[in-house]
Amino acid sequence: MAKQFRSIFLVLGIMLISLASCQDKSTAIVRSWKLDNLRYTKNIPNSMRPTIQKSIDELKKSFVITYNADGTYFTQMKDQTLHGTWKLNFNSSQISVVTDNGTVKDYKILKLTPSTYSFKADENGQEVIFDMVPAN
Repeated sequence: MAKQFRSIFLVLGIMLISLASCQDKSTAIVRSWKLDNLRYTKNIPNSMRPTIQKSIDELKKSFVITYNADGTYFTQMKDQTLHGTWKLNFNSSQISVVTDNGTVKDYKILKLTPSTYSFKADENGQEVIFDMVPAN
């Protein structure tokens, strides 16, 4: 009987540890984030690097995502603003967004703390990592 109780407590302990590591991080994401860096996961040809870097530098000046507590978001880039809704999955490893025109996109969250937000996106068949920092 004592062995059964130890086994039950062990299983309960493992479950509690697992649940604690799957915290909802929705409060950490609710804020405005500005682009700190953008990285491609595949090598870019040398001839394209100056053009790509110029685009990244321009994005760093204007790209901001704001996630609101009510599940809405907006993205600003130069004079363009996009709106939609967002939702984190059960363990905060992925964010799903739905744009105003109904397009659904899923992004893999690589890191999410109150001071850092990194996610991976598939942009035209190329994986891109967005490194974000708080905008204010």
